[in-house]
Parts: sequence; structure tokens; C-alpha cells
Amino acid sequence: MIRQRLTGLAAIVVLLFGGVPQAAAQNALPSAPAVAPTATPLPAPTNPSPATAALVKNVQDYYLKAGDFSARFTQRYHSKLTRRVSESGGTVEFAKPVKMRWEYDPPDRKAFISDGQTLWVVHWEEKSATVHPDLKSSELESSLGFLWGGGDLLLNYAVNRLDLPNVEGIVETKGRIVLELVPKKPAQFDTLYLLVDPASYRIEEAVLVDSLGNLNHLAFTAPKTRLALGKDRFVFTPPPGWTVEKTGGSTP
Repeated sequence: MIRQRLTGLAAIVVLLFGGVPQAAAQNALPSAPAVAPTATPLPAPTNPSPATAALVKNVQDYYLKAGDFSARFTQRYHSKLTRRVSESGGTVEFAKPVKMRWEYDPPDRKAFISDGQTLWVVHWEEKSATVHPDLKSSELESSLGFLWGGGDLLLNYAVNRLDLPNVEGIVETKGRIVLELVPKKPAQFDTLYLLVDPASYRIEEAVLVDSLGNLNHLAFTAPKTRLALGKDRFVFTPPPGWTVEKTGGSTP
């Protein structure tokens, strides 16, 4: 369950890490990430058209110039099995190099905090936290690097521009640029859609579809760019009396 949350957000945003706001079964990360099935080989990636490649460059240039930034986010997770929609929201912050903080609003207040090497999953109301100390910054960089002005989407994804009235029947495109991203290597999701403002090339919404058909929808508003976010925003020190769980054990 926790891996599903991380996968959805990162998409992003994007990307590798993301979240399903379920209160249960969030105590620890699995000891190793799930491996995508290999029985069916991925289709050979195709090169994007020059126009699409230019759009991708414009998106990456936006985040290169944005520096440290923050935004409000709304997240809706559509479960294919239960046909239920879980909704949450909060604030996300990104800083160079490879730092991020996803802070969820009450009533289910939680946070995903990473300095690029360690990931903390914090549950404020429960006074508990889970730490994953072996986060691979290379994976973050390949999936989310464009958010810090690094990485290259075209190296990691087959990208196409789509002309659609809506994405997966849940998000109206409303004149925005729609980019479809398919991982070139086996991943924990099948497709990522980015809805981009055609004037600024900022990502306004993202829809991630996993291998089970679940949809993770993120909408970003109130962006603030060129911030000076301190390093302390991307580390977590548990207060006295908290329960801390680590891979391989727990300490009170």
C-alpha cells in the first residue's frame, strides 16, 4: 500500500513516488520494491516528433528556471477494484538537488519527506514514523530530475502528444497540452499523463495509471517558484516518545 502511494505522487509528478491516502497499512515500506512482470516485453519505444520533443523541452525548461518551488495539490485515487475514489490534499515542496516534501492536510495528516537519500513517512496524529534509509537518488533523478532542472524525460519515457477532450474519462483537458508518457523500462505504472499549461508549460495536472487499472490523479495549484527552501524542510527528527519503524526493525 505504501509503495502505491509513493508511486502515484512521484509521477508526477510525478512519478516514482505517490500516494493513496489510506489510513491503514502504512507502517513501513516493503523491504524491496515490487518487480514488474517480465513475461510480456515492453514495446519498442518510438522517437517523439520534433514538435513533441520541443514541448517536452519547454516543460523541462520551466522547472529548470523555477528553482526551489512549492504548490498546493489535490489527489484523487480511483480504485478499479472497489470503484471508490479517495481524496486528499496538501502542499508539496521541491528543492535542488533531489529533495521533496509532501505534506497532507488534516484529518489524515501525514508527510513524505526526503533529502534524496532517506525517506521519512510521518503520521502526526499517530506519533509514528517510518524511515527508509536506502532511497536511491538515481531513481529519483531519472523519474523526477526535470523538476530540479536535471534528468531528461525523453530518455526515460516514450512521449506522445494527444488530442483528447478528457484523460481516462476523469479529467477534462480544457485546451491544455496533453503528454502521454510510457516508461521505457519496466516500472510500477503503465502510463503517466501530464496536462500542461500552453502559456507557461507548467504541469497543472497528472494522471498515473498502474498495471491494475487504478488511477492516481494529481492537480497542482498556487505555484510558488524561485524559493529559498532550507535544508531542514527535507529532514525529519522524531519528537521524544514517537514510535519509529525502520526496515528490519522498530525502535520506540
